[in-house]
Amino acid sequence: MSQHPLCVEPHPMLRAKARRVDIFTNEIRQLARDLIETMYLYRGVGLAASQIGQALQVFVANPSQERGREVVLVNPALEVSQGRLAVVEGCLSVPNVWERINRAAYVRMSGQDVAGKPLVIEAEGLLAIVLQHEFDHLQGRLFIDRLSWLRRCRVEIRMRLLERVSTVDPSTRATASLDCARDRLAGGLARDSAPRAVQSGATGLPVPRLRSGRALSNVEGPVGLHAR
Repeated sequence: MSQHPLCVEPHPMLRAKARRVDIFTNEIRQLARDLIETMYLYRGVGLAASQIGQALQVFVANPSQERGREVVLVNPALEVSQGRLAVVEGCLSVPNVWERINRAAYVRMSGQDVAGKPLVIEAEGLLAIVLQHEFDHLQGRLFIDRLSWLRRCRVEIRMRLLERVSTVDPSTRATASLDCARDRLAGGLARDSAPRAVQSGATGLPVPRLRSGRALSNVEGPVGLHAR
């Protein structure tokens, strides 16, 4: 496993739409592990492949930051989104910028694990927000793109004044991550929202009533990281 420097806005990789993974090799499993280690290095709670210079549809997430609870999703598709949350978000690729963003409170995403096996993830609260944030990365979209024109202009002025560079030095122990959003979530949602992993192919999955601060289920061990 290895750790990677981060691409930082305005790096062109952050604006590229990620390519679908069609062949599941050891390189994909290694990429997932590298993403996990890099995410922990920078104290993040999610990381997309494009943020380390790989234009592939792969991301990892773990709002709890507890090892062994990682979510890995390849070729994700957003199937269901419900409810609304206003949360102050940050991004490792847009350091030192924090803005309030509206997100869905509950999501269901489908995709594959690192071996190509179909996977469905249901999440609410902070995990749902992280999944949406990372999904945006794979579309070449940053959280600041969701701001109004005026707010976006203010952010761009602030970024220019801070003279952003294209990579982040790991020694700085960057703190501009979604991890801090756990203390800023509107409504006081729980910090350890856990995903529910369901085999794809199960149809008609129920859409639960949103429950503030409550995980849909508990998952022991990583999701999407096991190879067949």
